[in-house]
Amino acid sequence: MTDAGLPMDHILYGALVDVCARNGALHDAEKLLTDMKRRGLKPNEVIYTSLIFGLAKHGRFDEALRYFREMSEADIIPNLQTYTILIAMTGKQHMGTKAPQLFNEMIAAGITPDAASAAAVVQALSETNEFNEAYAFIDELIAQGWQINATFFNPLLGAAKRIRSVAAAQEVLKSMQRLKVPMDQVSYTVMVGVAKVCDDLPLMQKTYEDFKASGLPPSLTLLNELIDCAGKSRRMDLAQTYLADLRAAGLTPDVFTYTSMINNSISGKRIDEAFRLVEEMKRKGIPPNSHTSIAILKAHIARNDPISTIRQLSQETFLRGHATVHIYTMLIHYALRMGDLAWAQELAGDMKARAFAPTAATIAALESAEVKQLGSRVTVWDASGSKGAPRKRFYPRR
Repeated sequence: MTDAGLPMDHILYGALVDVCARNGALHDAEKLLTDMKRRGLKPNEVIYTSLIFGLAKHGRFDEALRYFREMSEADIIPNLQTYTILIAMTGKQHMGTKAPQLFNEMIAAGITPDAASAAAVVQALSETNEFNEAYAFIDELIAQGWQINATFFNPLLGAAKRIRSVAAAQEVLKSMQRLKVPMDQVSYTVMVGVAKVCDDLPLMQKTYEDFKASGLPPSLTLLNELIDCAGKSRRMDLAQTYLADLRAAGLTPDVFTYTSMINNSISGKRIDEAFRLVEEMKRKGIPPNSHTSIAILKAHIARNDPISTIRQLSQETFLRGHATVHIYTMLIHYALRMGDLAWAQELAGDMKARAFAPTAATIAALESAEVKQLGSRVTVWDASGSKGAPRKRFYPRR
């Protein structure tokens, strides 16, 4: 840069570090920081924060913490954004209980927290299912005069959904009621999600009735979740009702709406309807996502289309960038069911190339087919784990 006549000052270094960090060029960002020091320029809190943000965003938490400690050693005071990033990191590292400590440390350093940093504490605690600590933190904020809204409670509802606990979700709602905090659209949507993962149809219906009574305007996200929940409960009549409500509200069905309705049609063995919806999506120019691709493959399989058709569709799916563990798992089991061991092994090889971890059921099915048809196992998995363990990879024998 100096050769081009541009002085490498703090502003230019800061801009370059920020661009590199945000775009994942972390090695380049670190090199710029080293170059600054070599030139006798002391990085400031803005430059360090940009690098810490980039490292945290890409999962390199230990390095982010190292640069935070380096700031302290160099007597560089972190700013509000630095602390907010670090607070958010504690949840990702499963150390949510450290979030309130960082929040208090920030206040002790003379930095005034904002709603985003306070909400980040609750988010971090929710990611480690620390419900009581989150309630205590919210109560402390209220005692200090903070105005609390549903944004602070929605992460806890999300945690209840993640652990599939209606009881935990109801405790969150009780806490909101105690503090006279009204639910927002997100709160109602997450509660429908809780009902879905817990297979609690009455809870879903009550949540929607409460939403309508709240006077809040309908949202596409909420109605899509209702349609999906109704479909998973095999209540196609309710799914159709919610679809009608969606359209009556002036909302336009999107890829998530169509995917849920296609899956509902397949579950109800209305295969022709599923294909009608697929064609309708195409006419409206709505591109499928990976979940839609799975639904479309399921529809073709349910219609007993030739295996050659399924293979062609799978290639088109992969070319769209929709290669997921779920799709590979479905196709491997389908190939084995159709007696096409060679294709199942080919798919297994593709999974290995993508470093995808198969489920224990997939491992057992493929190995059983190999023993039956070939007399011995051909595909060998590393025994370090199946789905639910840290990682499992498999390696086809040569």
